[in-house]
Amino acid sequence: MKYINKVIIFISIFFLLSCSAQKKQPIEKYNNNTSVIKSREDVNNLTEKYFSNYKYDNILVFSISDKWYLFITKNKTLFESFYVKKESDNDYIEKLEVTSNEFKILNKAFNKNIYNKDIVDFHSKKYKFDVAQGNKTYFVLTDKSKIRHAEFSLSVIIDPPPINKKVYYYLVTKLLNRISIDSEGNNTD
Repeated sequence: MKYINKVIIFISIFFLLSCSAQKKQPIEKYNNNTSVIKSREDVNNLTEKYFSNYKYDNILVFSISDKWYLFITKNKTLFESFYVKKESDNDYIEKLEVTSNEFKILNKAFNKNIYNKDIVDFHSKKYKFDVAQGNKTYFVLTDKSKIRHAEFSLSVIIDPPPINKKVYYYLVTKLLNRISIDSEGNNTD
C-alpha cells in the first residue's frame, strides 16, 4: 500500500511540475493587441519564407506559443497541411497527411462566413470567455489577397472558443498531436 501511495504522490508531483513548467501568458500581455501583432508578424514571416511561391486560394494558420504552427492551405478543393516548428537558428517544416475524414471539418474551417471579422483577444469587448488557461494561441484565416477573415490570440484552453468548437478542437488536437510526436522523438520543446 505504501508503494502505491508513493507512486500516486510521484505522479501528482510530476503532473504539477509539468503544468507549472509551461510558459503561461498572463492576460496583461494582451493589452493593445501586442500579442496579436507579434504573432501576426511571425506568421507573415513564415508564410513569406515557406509559402510565397505556393499556389493557394486561402491559408489557415493555428499556432501555440509562437513556436509550433499548423499551416493548412486550400486551393479549390485541395487541402494541404504543414507543421512548422520555429527555431532560433533553423525552422523545421513537415508536410502532414490530410485524410478524407478531415475534408468536412476543413471545408467548415475555410468557410469565411462563420467568422467574426474583429480581432479577438482577451480584451475584446464583443468576446466573453468563461475559462482560459494554458499557452498562447494564434489563429488567422487569410486569402491570397492577404485579407484576414478571422484572427485571434487567446490560450489553448478557452471556453467558449471564438470560432466553431469543432473547428477549434480539430486544430488544437492536430497540432498538439504533432507536437507530442516531436517531444517523444527528441525531447525538445
